[in-house]
Amino acid sequence: MMQSLRRKSAVQSWSQFKLTLLLTVLVAIQTSCATHSACDLDAIYKITATECANKPCPPGNPQQGPGSGKSTHQGADVFELKEGMFDSYRSVVYTPASPSPKTAPVILFLHGYFDSTPEKYDAMLKHYARKGFIVIYPSYGSPIGPKDWAKNAEEAWKRAIAFLNKDGHVKPDLTRVAYIGHSIGGLLSLHLAEKQSSSNLPAIPVPKLIISMEAAGTPSIAYPYIAIDDLSKIPRETKLVLIMAEETYRHREEEKDRCENKNPEPSKTCDGFITSRNIYQKTTQIPAEQKTAILIPSDIRGQSGLRSEHNGVQGECDSAGKPLDAIDTWGYWKYTVEALDQSLLSDSKDLPFLRSDRLRSNGSWSDGKPAKQAQSLDSCFARNTCPPN
Repeated sequence: MMQSLRRKSAVQSWSQFKLTLLLTVLVAIQTSCATHSACDLDAIYKITATECANKPCPPGNPQQGPGSGKSTHQGADVFELKEGMFDSYRSVVYTPASPSPKTAPVILFLHGYFDSTPEKYDAMLKHYARKGFIVIYPSYGSPIGPKDWAKNAEEAWKRAIAFLNKDGHVKPDLTRVAYIGHSIGGLLSLHLAEKQSSSNLPAIPVPKLIISMEAAGTPSIAYPYIAIDDLSKIPRETKLVLIMAEETYRHREEEKDRCENKNPEPSKTCDGFITSRNIYQKTTQIPAEQKTAILIPSDIRGQSGLRSEHNGVQGECDSAGKPLDAIDTWGYWKYTVEALDQSLLSDSKDLPFLRSDRLRSNGSWSDGKPAKQAQSLDSCFARNTCPPN
């Protein structure tokens, strides 16, 4: 009888492992697969609408403000630091150039599953650098060894800071630090912030701002090592911005009753929606005016619509080298740079600028029709009453 029970337990454990592995692979595919090449930043800034007579063209890129090409610096210097066994501590560092400032605030950018090199984010990271920020992009090490991701990211940070403090480089201002994470990196950004805030000797400065883009990955094998079950230690003065794609938000309709449950079992359908909602609800120490959740809408019209999906943050191009749409510049870039400016440069005490009509605008189509505006999820996250449509 005992042997039978053990065999049954072993079978259940093995089945659970296979399910977890399968979910991890699905998340990895969702986060890492790309059918297009990385965009050139200058091509993004110079995009023009052509052949719009028969079908309307989507908005070009912003001409003014944080998502536009107007910036203090005309270039970005990029350095790759390969260190540690199997490059566990490898990072890529972006610094403002032309002209190079003496010092600059620092962004720790935490990537999605299997994106250990920054090609898919390169245009956006260069955009940040041109706007006046240093970016450190750690690789984490092995994608199948998530147990070490947090400490590998910390070590990569230390080595990148040591590199920047050498003569000839833009010096990091460690009093002005932000964490930005995409997908599984969104979880890691919150996990690291909680870890540093709980330490007397943090390896990385506690961030003034955390931006989570499409946080996801709770069903993956990584989650036990970068769990965000408790976020209460993150300081109340921290600013928090959660950005969600419309497709991720709509996925919850596939299993509405299950996804609206406060503590459901992990699933791919609910993953992104529940993760962002839980982050919002588990940071009660952060006042409502200092955090916001934003829904980036899709607007499918004409020949090339604005599709807001999990990898919208990644600047991909079509076969001609032109951006597929402006969902990144109008959405992710605009909101993140505005939040960075207000939190690290002007040190605004709250986030009303992210809720303004000006910032929620996504431009206009070539026929003059305004694109759908971004929406706030603050109220429905706070009350757990997100509308069905």
